This record gives sequence, C-alpha cells and structure tokens, in this order.
Amino acid sequence: MNKRQIATAACCAIGLAMTTWATEPVLIGAKSSRPSVSDDGSIILFESAARLTSDDKNRIRDIYVFDQNTKKLRRLKGVSSTSNGGSAVSGDGKMAAFHAIPVSHRRNEVIRTSEIILQQINGGTPAVITKGFSGQRNDGEALYPSLNFDGSSVLFTASSTNLLSEPKMPVRDMFIYDVNTQAINRLLKSGEPPNRMTAFPRLSRSGSAAVFLSAATNLDKTLPVNSLGTHLYLLDVHEGIVSRLDVFEKGFDPGKWSPQAPDIDSGGNVVVFEGRQRDPENIFKSLNSTDLFLYERATGQIKLITRGIFSTRAKTPSISGNGQFIAFVLRPDLSTKDSGGIVVYNRETDEWKRTAEGICANPVISKDGGTVVFERKEKNSTNVYVVANPFKEEPNVSH
Repeated sequence: MNKRQIATAACCAIGLAMTTWATEPVLIGAKSSRPSVSDDGSIILFESAARLTSDDKNRIRDIYVFDQNTKKLRRLKGVSSTSNGGSAVSGDGKMAAFHAIPVSHRRNEVIRTSEIILQQINGGTPAVITKGFSGQRNDGEALYPSLNFDGSSVLFTASSTNLLSEPKMPVRDMFIYDVNTQAINRLLKSGEPPNRMTAFPRLSRSGSAAVFLSAATNLDKTLPVNSLGTHLYLLDVHEGIVSRLDVFEKGFDPGKWSPQAPDIDSGGNVVVFEGRQRDPENIFKSLNSTDLFLYERATGQIKLITRGIFSTRAKTPSISGNGQFIAFVLRPDLSTKDSGGIVVYNRETDEWKRTAEGICANPVISKDGGTVVFERKEKNSTNVYVVANPFKEEPNVSH
C-alpha cells in the first residue's frame, strides 16, 4: 500500500471520504515563497531572491507575476535598492501591494524601517503609500498588505509613529490607505489604539470587514492587563464595531486553544482560522497540534471543522469567496507514513480532497474557488506551485 492509499484508507475508516488529486501541481516559481492570487485565479504573485527572469540583475528579493492565461512570468520592478515581499494582489488582478525593506550595504546592519508599495500590475510607477503625515519618511516597519477587490483600500500593519499627526507609541497597529483620497487612517478609528501588537490582518474583498489577531488588552475590557495571549477579532469596517471571536460564548475555549492564521470570505461573513492547542507542560506539542475552526456571522458561533486524520494536523487555512471551499496544510504523520500536503475541504458536500503531497505551506485558494497556490519544500529549496481545485475537475484516483 503506497502513501496515498494509506492516507485514504485511514480516512475512510473513520467515515470520511478523501480523494487524491486529478491534476499534478505545476511549478511556477523555483526558490520562491508567499504566493497570492487574484479572484479568478489568472494572476499569481510571489516573492523570490532567485533570478527568475532575464531583467533581474541582483540577488535581492523581488515580486514576480505569473499570468495563468499566457503562462508567462515577469518581475515587478518595484523600488530600487529594496528587498520586496509580502505581496498581495487585488481581486480584479490589476493592483499589487507589497512591503519594501531598504537593503543595507553595511555588514550585520539591521534596518528597522520598511514601506508599503502600491503598483499597477500591467505597468505603472510604484507608489510609496506609507509616507509620514507631512511627507517625511516613515519611521517604522510597515508590513504585509491586504487588498479589497479593486485595490482601492490597502490594509497593513506598522510600528510607525509618524503616519498620523496624533502622538502614537511604537506598537504595531493596523492602518488603511484609501487610494481615492490618498489618506491613511487607523483601521480601528474609535477608541484608543491597541496597547499591544496587532498582526495578520485580512480585509474582505468587499472591504466591509476585517479579521485580525492582537495581544492588546484594551480591545476587550474583560481581559486582565497582564494577559499575554493573542486573540482573534472581527471588525465591521462601516460600523466601526470590533468583536472578539475566541470566547466561550461563541463556542470556543480560549484556555485550550490559541487562535492563529485567520482568513475571511469576500463578503466578510465567514472566518476560518487555525487553533493551536495550549499545553504549558509541552511547548513542542503545542506548536505541532493545530486544528481548523469556522465562525459564521449568521449564527454567531464557532465550530471545529477538522476531525479524524485531519485532527491536530491542519493549519494555515484559506477560504474561497463564497465560503464553500477551504484549502489548508496537512502536516505529515510519521506514525502512518502519511506525507501530508495540501487538502481542500468542500463545506457543501462535507468532502475532503488532497491536491498535493509533501511538506507544504501558505496555501491560498482563489476567491472563485477554482485555483490553489502554495509553497512546497523540496530538497534545499522552497518552490511555488499552482493546481486546480480538485472539486472543479474529474478525479482520476478515488477510493
């Protein structure tokens, strides 16, 4: 029995049905990482320090664009003398945003500033959108942008103190840039700024909601001031209402699980996230025991969605625009010789299909549900692949 058969047999034994993939993943970026994809799956961005195109004359990390329609790869020129990463593509595939870190020419120098760059994918001059309120250079790190459908709103985190005129402590906060007005505002407009770091913000394609993680103790007044935990929040952008999700009242035990790696559907109605088991006695076990949870605004409740062979092995989920499909990493299981890989879950039919094997990371499913991009570790390199959602095609191997 080969590795695929072992995994499928174990799955069927607990009453689940999992099918292996019909189409092999296609390599689109060698020595590359952190892919993102447009809503229709046609435009894929990723970062790489390798020289993947003839116009790349350096060893600095660049952003690359792969067009699925033309099968052509090209490099975004970006800003000179910066290392670029954390790219995001707008839903319509026309805009790209990424962070740019200045490259030091001094040995062992660590630079603690970075900018967010916004650029048209088909040409156009890259624009620095994180200038200080009076035009001065941003004095902190701005990282990992997230875009709405047309790229008119750019959400990012920054430790900067001079993006706005009012005084601010150098604590990582969330900011949103409006392309039409060229204005930057705090994402959480009302109340005092978070008193501790916020991270991993994801803006819905509609721009109406955002999900994020935060260690702040002033976003939920029930938290003790000495709390060190990270919590999950959902923001109604239009109403300015922030709701903490990881609470008992919503069906989640924050004493047992720590929320990580959230994603949100296009309408801002469904949130999927990773829950890491808390085990103070065994930190290593805690880091390697993760499950997936789903929150629906319609019900106001959270439910555990991974079970059976997926239990404690599922992480870093990505959800389609209508909330039907969830792509995630399945961690390898040495006890069953299951190599892990990328799995897609169909919520409508309660079916699971593996679309890639191996040590994988950072899967992203296009909002139309048709395309999955991800990283896979192979030998001494991490590479970026693309594959069709197996639920959108006829399988050639099933059990």
